[in-house]
Amino acid sequence: MLGRKTKYEKVFAHGDKVKCKVTKFQGTVTAHSDYMNGCDHYHVQPEVTEAGAFQEGKWFDEADLELVKEAKVEKVEKKDKKPPGGPMLITSPI
Repeated sequence: MLGRKTKYEKVFAHGDKVKCKVTKFQGTVTAHSDYMNGCDHYHVQPEVTEAGAFQEGKWFDEADLELVKEAKVEKVEKKDKKPPGGPMLITSPI
């Protein structure tokens, strides 16, 4: 899958389970960051421990990651078609 993306596509999606090829660190993709020089990094959050403790997530370069399990994504239809946000106060500097 690596190398098949177009200029604006991501290799991994939020929710994908991935593993670092170097460190064997494994978890869920929770964020993506793309840099001006073309590097793509992904934040990987590991599972909660058996004791219920949260572990700290880490950032990895795209080339260091491999897909373990693709996320199941369901499209959710919004019931309310109104635009998000509330009333906005626009003030003029004059």
